[in-house]
Amino acid sequence: MDGNVDLGTVSFLTVIISSSYMLGVLNSHSFDAVSKWAKLATTAAHLLVALNYMLGIFVGYQYLNSATFATYCFIFTGIWLGVAYYGAKLMQLPASSPRATISESTPLDS
Repeated sequence: MDGNVDLGTVSFLTVIISSSYMLGVLNSHSFDAVSKWAKLATTAAHLLVALNYMLGIFVGYQYLNSATFATYCFIFTGIWLGVAYYGAKLMQLPASSPRATISESTPLDS
C-alpha cells in the first residue's frame, strides 16, 4: 500500500454509518426519534459520495484522459444527487404521513 487514501472508501463509509444509524433508530423507535442532525448527516453523507463522483469526472478527463470513466462518474453523480434529494424529501415528511411509515405490507409508492 502506498499510503494514499481512497476518497471513495471514506465517502461510502459515511453513508454506511449514517444509514446504519438511521435503520437502528427506526427499528427500535419511531421516525420522530430521528434527530434533525441525523437526518442532515445522512443527506450530507450522500452528497459527499456525489462530490466524490464529481471529482472523478475531473480526474477522468484531466488526468486519465478517459471519457468512459468520466461518463461513469457523471452518471453516478446524478444517481447519488437524486438519492440525496429524494431521501431528504422523505425525511421531511411528518411521521403521521402514510409514506413515512414503511412496512413489508405497504409499498413505497402506494
